[in-house]
Amino acid sequence: MKAIYVRVSTPNQNLERQLKKDGQLFIDICSGSIPFMNRPGAIDLINAVKLKKVDSIQVNAVDRLGRNMNDILNTLKFFTDLGIDIHLENIGLHTMVDGKTNPTAQLVIAILGHIAEMERDNIKQRTKEGIAVARASGKYVPKGRPRGSKNGVVVMVKHFGKQIEFAKGMLAMGKSLNQVHKQLCQVDDLKIARGTLTKLKNEGLLDVDKAVEKKNRQTSNALNMNLN
Repeated sequence: MKAIYVRVSTPNQNLERQLKKDGQLFIDICSGSIPFMNRPGAIDLINAVKLKKVDSIQVNAVDRLGRNMNDILNTLKFFTDLGIDIHLENIGLHTMVDGKTNPTAQLVIAILGHIAEMERDNIKQRTKEGIAVARASGKYVPKGRPRGSKNGVVVMVKHFGKQIEFAKGMLAMGKSLNQVHKQLCQVDDLKIARGTLTKLKNEGLLDVDKAVEKKNRQTSNALNMNLN
């Protein structure tokens, strides 16, 4: 059976170009910097491979596997050693041909992996530069709770805006608060204490617009049907 691996960075990111109907879906909502072997969806995929329920994997692009070259190459070696072909859809490349390793694919993937890693480093550098500019202009708000703050609603929104938007997206898809917290803690920039997340919910900051909630639940149900 063919598996389709999908990774998006946020719940609201468009999945359309990565989704297909002719294989079992394995989905992760996480940063590409998280090692492949540590992602929930990837772990399910690995288990399916070990149980011989999957003989090939389709992925939209190499950066869906990760943005660290060593991690990408280790992931490819892991599946290749098990005789599993990985099809990179955007460039039409297979890691295995007639049951043998495709050397051309290995070279191309190494180059693409390096590009993905460089892109990630460039994003981090631009973020640092943006913070430096904001700090110089007095607009930068550091992470964490400021000293002497009572952590009122305004302060909470200011300091946990990204977590709030991410959590609202996942809650709208029917995820529990525990599932949301676990997913947030897998991304360095989104880590948050469980008690703080609960406080955000109690303050009404995680309330979801009903129309958005309905649309996201429909999307989630459609994905679950494909997974079954």
